[in-house]
Amino acid sequence: MAGSLFIFNSDNSMKKNQYVRFFKKIVIVLTILIIADQVTGRLMRHFYFNMVAGENYRTTFAMDSLKSEIIIFGSSRASHHYVPGVFENKFKLTFYNAGRDGNYFLYSYATFKAVTRRYTPKLIIFDLNPNEMIYRKSDYEGLSTLLPYYYYHPELKEIIELRSPFEKYKMFSATYPFNSQLIRIIFRNLSKARDTFNMGYLPLYGKIKNTKTEKALNDTTGVIDKYKIAALNDITTYCKQRNISLIFVCSPVFSKSKESIGSKIAENIANSDQSRYWDFSNDSVFNHHPEYFDDNLHLNDDGAKLFSAIISNDIAKNINRDFIHFNSLRVMLDSVGEKSIVAHQNSDIQY
Repeated sequence: MAGSLFIFNSDNSMKKNQYVRFFKKIVIVLTILIIADQVTGRLMRHFYFNMVAGENYRTTFAMDSLKSEIIIFGSSRASHHYVPGVFENKFKLTFYNAGRDGNYFLYSYATFKAVTRRYTPKLIIFDLNPNEMIYRKSDYEGLSTLLPYYYYHPELKEIIELRSPFEKYKMFSATYPFNSQLIRIIFRNLSKARDTFNMGYLPLYGKIKNTKTEKALNDTTGVIDKYKIAALNDITTYCKQRNISLIFVCSPVFSKSKESIGSKIAENIANSDQSRYWDFSNDSVFNHHPEYFDDNLHLNDDGAKLFSAIISNDIAKNINRDFIHFNSLRVMLDSVGEKSIVAHQNSDIQY
């Protein structure tokens, strides 16, 4: 009897030892994985913010360093449609195009929040796609672009966490924010190329050849995205409070499109809060003029220069805000020379 009890106790002790060893192995493996994740993540973060060219670099510049007086926000239709030189020559104010290819209104809203947290621009233009206010899951998945800025910009956390209910938990991983950026990080750090820095503008030089393949944007249905509408309201309210001139623009498309309910809602919000909504999607100057388009949705460089000239003239005629008065004074001072500038700077006028 005593022998059987000894054997039984020995078996229990061996099993307990096995469980302890197994648990220790798990702890060791998890510790190694956590250390590897943190070390690798820190390296990826270092090289990500060390880039000096490319779209990630331009996003970092916009969020952390930009101080231009006129800013464009939007997707590829923003980055390809607004030519800096045209606006700077017209208003004698600094200009930056913060549009980013493949990133839409939620990205623009996040960039807007990061920029305006640091300083107050004089004029902001949001380029909206014709169906921008329609809910699309891909718009939320695309917020992965913002993951590297999660801990550096607290104002973006709420937007980034819209990706999924588990996003804030995933962010405990140091490598997670950079997983989708690995190839770009490696390429940009190995490349010696620096950003040409054309104030964010990315010209296109193609021309539509087969106009029959370019279809109109007829997605007039779909579910309205309530969060986007709330963001739109937040933008208009903030700009009104800070006296920032604000314009929402639907820039030209090649084929005429039907007005979507999303565009109508955006127009109503803009017009009800002292901002503006200008729709060029059915403008006869551009519709069905292949010489101005790279494809149905994107102007080429010639079209962008023409559009920039048209919209800058419209701004000069319709926006009667401080930045216009500032511009008029600056042009006057430039015309009379440096001595007059010094005299005015010594007066009560503040620049």
